[in-house]
Amino acid sequence: MAALQQTLARPKLDEDVVPFSEYRQNLTRYFKQTQETHRPLLVTQNGRAATIVMNVADFEDTWNVWETIRDQIEMRADVEAGIKELDADKGIPHDQVFRDLLKEFS
Repeated sequence: MAALQQTLARPKLDEDVVPFSEYRQNLTRYFKQTQETHRPLLVTQNGRAATIVMNVADFEDTWNVWETIRDQIEMRADVEAGIKELDADKGIPHDQVFRDLLKEFS
């Protein structure tokens, strides 16, 4: 799995949850905080979670990790389907696969 270039840290609930009004008044401070700590910031509105703010590098790294996980899940499903086909004698012999590939790509 792809490693995070920056380590995305778990939020600290006593530091990383702020009401929207405070967030709006201190944007620069909170932008700097997410850059330095690599922790996402939870912004609340009317006492409920409203949005998550994180720096772009951490977002991109997190997105890449999720894509890798999704790809691994899809590949595992494909392998499991192939194993089921082989178990049901629905597989294609090895020699046949290579002959078909040679025909297609020659």
